[in-house]
Amino acid sequence: MSTIISKYLTLLVIVLSIVLGFVLPQVGLLWKPYLTVLLMIFMFSLTLSIEPSQIVRSISDYRIVGIGLFTVFVLMPSLSLVSRIFFS
Repeated sequence: MSTIISKYLTLLVIVLSIVLGFVLPQVGLLWKPYLTVLLMIFMFSLTLSIEPSQIVRSISDYRIVGIGLFTVFVLMPSLSLVSRIFFS
């Protein structure tokens, strides 16, 4: 049983967090003032595992970077504006 938990620990934490968020939304409101700081720490910790050679390699492959930036900053906002008419 412990090998299953250790193998799927991240998935288990995510599912339990979602369930607790729906069952006890008041608990999540306690974290609201600290949410920005927690997200900044989370994003910074993700960048710690990036090697400088990976950054150079991603810059040299500018086409994929351009497609990603286009998707995030042009395509997705455009789709949200178009889909706005279907939702109140």
